[in-house]
Amino acid sequence: MKQYLERSELSNGLVVLSERMAGAPACSMGLWLRRGSSGESGWPGGITHLLEHMVFKGTDTRTAREISMAVEGRGGQLNASTGRGNTSFYCSTLGEDWELGLELLADMLLGSVLDARELEKEQSVIVDEIRQVEESPDELIYDLAFHDMYPHSPWGLPVQGTEEDVRAVDRATLARFADSFKRGGELVLAFAGDLDHSLLHQRAERLFGHLPAGRDKVPEAPEVAPGFTEHVSGFGRQAHVQLGRGGPGASHPHTPALHLLTLLLGDGMSSRLFQRLREDMALCYTVYSWQESLDRGASFGAYFACDAARVDEVQAACMEEFARITREGVDHAELEHALRQMRGGWMIAQEQSMNRMVQLAKGELRHGRLVPLQERLERLEAQTVESLRVAAREWLDPSGFHISRLMPEEEEEA
Repeated sequence: MKQYLERSELSNGLVVLSERMAGAPACSMGLWLRRGSSGESGWPGGITHLLEHMVFKGTDTRTAREISMAVEGRGGQLNASTGRGNTSFYCSTLGEDWELGLELLADMLLGSVLDARELEKEQSVIVDEIRQVEESPDELIYDLAFHDMYPHSPWGLPVQGTEEDVRAVDRATLARFADSFKRGGELVLAFAGDLDHSLLHQRAERLFGHLPAGRDKVPEAPEVAPGFTEHVSGFGRQAHVQLGRGGPGASHPHTPALHLLTLLLGDGMSSRLFQRLREDMALCYTVYSWQESLDRGASFGAYFACDAARVDEVQAACMEEFARITREGVDHAELEHALRQMRGGWMIAQEQSMNRMVQLAKGELRHGRLVPLQERLERLEAQTVESLRVAAREWLDPSGFHISRLMPEEEEEA
């Protein structure tokens, strides 16, 4: 598949990326910050997520309603997301409205007024969001598991922060934090649509060229110590369990093999964990593998929920599947199945400009360069039964995981 990718830099270090999609009626663009919640050392936890919310609450030239109407009123979409490794502000528009979308993103990030009254209201909204997570055990165990894996690092803190930290942020603190991002080296602009790169670069120069240069170093995720932590929830009868550990970075030679291995273990109804724990043994309803690719490494593992009385049995069966794939590897039929599934997913994703834009940004954030789809496919197709066996022995040994369990309170005897 032929791609038309281009990369350029402003003099202040801001990176401009584009993929030309000739004839596409719509386009997608994103302004990416090279830091997420893991870069909050020295700041209140959750402040990145709070800033993400606040840039929608008004700028020097637009009210909150005018921000939402600017794109939505033309049929487009506007959104943002905070992760551990980066933060993104993005929109999709008709191709003819690309300048409007880009100017809006710049206005939101650089011109937000951070009104104190709006801040107080948004803090209440985020506190409500935090409480929803606390009352959703499948979401809560994910946050708890990251804290268990990274107990002394910002990598282990919940992206949304805690109620106490969110409430503690005042306007002056938030403004100082926002200013720390307003440097060229902290920003990546990615665009996918029918647009010449030179026009995008020129427009980026006008919108962002005045920013100073500079970029802060983001700390790498520390090593995950194997172990076991049990937490108690105040509701339900089910146990929720996460197996997690640190993984290789995006450029590591084992990364494509590990993607395939986690897919085979727990991605979909044909996966090993689903077939063993649900279909064969009927031990649980929900089980899957997961991966969180961080710009400075990765984390991966598996999750299941089951009757609390059977949690030890389910956990043992789950760990045995990890042990089996470590011990025996995979056969050629499994490998071909995984290759077709992943290859197909990537190709289908190319139908959407938003997916193409995201992949542009991820290539820059993780590799520091453009990463064409063809290169990703070649790394994938190069995997063999042997390469998966080697990666499995390196990364999937059950003894290397930290197990986090969220258990219901034991009922008192009458």
